[in-house]
Amino acid sequence: MLKWLSRVLSTRLVREPELAELAEWEASNTLGARWGLDQITEEYLLQSSQILVAEDASSLLGYAVVRSFPDGVELFNILVPKHARRRGVGTALMQAIHERVEGQAVWLEVRAGNESAQRFYEGLGYEQIGVRSRYYRDGEDAVLMSREPAMD
Repeated sequence: MLKWLSRVLSTRLVREPELAELAEWEASNTLGARWGLDQITEEYLLQSSQILVAEDASSLLGYAVVRSFPDGVELFNILVPKHARRRGVGTALMQAIHERVEGQAVWLEVRAGNESAQRFYEGLGYEQIGVRSRYYRDGEDAVLMSREPAMD
């Protein structure tokens, strides 16, 4: 199935005029952090950050933000809007991240209650490495996950 999806989906770095569309997705997102245009633009301008988008022939379908550090890369945000979910978009974005950061560890944090996301990341080779108690504004814990370089 992913082989078929790779012909339909492509990934690339975001273009500045597309940032507003990402912010619109965030505004209607009922899960996660709800990044605003200011925060997305700030990440876009940082040399240590990359914003990747997934697209098909006609539209953008999702995006991910990663930031590089001396000892690895952290996934700061990933969002696939409702209309594009369950089509392999998240997997395509994560595979693109892994290709871009080959040879580096990748870290992320996910809400403790978001078990489907944890399973998704585990399926991509991530392992739980810790918990940040009461990390989110509502008091929910964050599960820390990592994928070491030799997973491909």
